[in-house]
Amino acid sequence: MTTEFQTFDVARRVAVSPETLFRCWTDPALKARWFAGGNGPDWTTLDYSLDPCEGGEEIARFKHDKMGAITYRARLIEIRAPVRLIYSYEMRAGDDRISASLSTANFAAADGGTTLTYTEQIVFLDGQDSLATRLPGTEDLLEKLIRFAPSTEIVA
Repeated sequence: MTTEFQTFDVARRVAVSPETLFRCWTDPALKARWFAGGNGPDWTTLDYSLDPCEGGEEIARFKHDKMGAITYRARLIEIRAPVRLIYSYEMRAGDDRISASLSTANFAAADGGTTLTYTEQIVFLDGQDSLATRLPGTEDLLEKLIRFAPSTEIVA
């Protein structure tokens, strides 16, 4: 039984307003499209749900051709539109918990859009996951969000 603690930050500029980017992260229909959809040929999304309120739960279940069943289960801790989201989540491979995380997404207005800063504090359990896979996976998800968000921008 092992535990490995890691922390990482990823910052990206996104050419939409903080309000739009925040909405992409908290509107269940929008988040399902960039977070749970189109994850590559080895992945199948089995289901996705999001209750976007403090204390609300987010659940995504996937099937990977080689890894089998993967479950993401999050609890929203703080929602401060359009500035910050804080949530905790666990990842499971089958019935085994492989990690637990505390994550923060900060949305800061910047010239021509938003600076998104995502921070994750993780404990990897029993060698079943690592920063070598989590960080690139997170970066891929954020790139999907960056490509998706402009299609949802509301111009006032």
